[in-house]
Amino acid sequence: MNLLEGLAAGTTTFADYSTPIHEIAQFFSQLGARARLTSHIREVPDDVQHLLKDGDLYPFDEQKGRESLEENVRLIEEWHGYDDNRITALLGPQGPDFLSERLLETVRQLSVDKNIGIHMHVAQSTRETEQIMNRYGQGSIDFLEERGFLNERLIAAHLTEASDEEIDRLAKAKVSMILCSGSIGVIAGRVPPAAQFIKAGGYVGLGSDQCSGNNCNQMINEMKLTALFNKIIHQDPEVFPAYQVLRMATIEGAHALGIGQDVGSLEPGKKSRLTVH
Repeated sequence: MNLLEGLAAGTTTFADYSTPIHEIAQFFSQLGARARLTSHIREVPDDVQHLLKDGDLYPFDEQKGRESLEENVRLIEEWHGYDDNRITALLGPQGPDFLSERLLETVRQLSVDKNIGIHMHVAQSTRETEQIMNRYGQGSIDFLEERGFLNERLIAAHLTEASDEEIDRLAKAKVSMILCSGSIGVIAGRVPPAAQFIKAGGYVGLGSDQCSGNNCNQMINEMKLTALFNKIIHQDPEVFPAYQVLRMATIEGAHALGIGQDVGSLEPGKKSRLTVH
């Protein structure tokens, strides 16, 4: 249903983190959509957040981590490059707090060896910040930088908790940002620092995030919310004019996903598609 809603609203390219991803990949194949697919890699039990007290560290399940990594590798083997690269795959560590340091290093090395991008939730919440700080004694951005994750292969979703200084470092390292205004507005009542990221020279793409958090998978809606929320938070009606959020939904989003050379704008030689509203 998410895919059908997005297609009906004019979206032609998706970066999907959903489960069960192998079955979902079949829908992308049949419906002709372009997709960058990932499978959740995590070692934390699904219900752990409801079982822990404040300050407790997540327990890591090594078997769960191994199986989820194998699932993502299988996704890459079966779908990466499908139909002249219409469907490609990425590595999907759910977040730096959801994987052990050992498994994160395995993911990073796979990304290098296979030249595959990484789609990860980064600095998305106070929960993540507390887990990383309590376990490693540093913030998420410093933690990832020291372990070699900050480069052009990283697509960082949300960045809600990132400071201006961290945003500057991320953009200079050529990390891309995915902004999900509707979802973060509903779930956290926050406005992620997309304007700062663009000012620092980075690419920002718009996303709708999960349906349960956003209740909507329509890019037009995300463009509107992005413009309105940022005008309010910055108290500036000139922040994010229409042309800029349109670029974030098209060519900037394509660059953020690492496929801007092929799609995102109407140019000779590109595989772009035109939707008419």
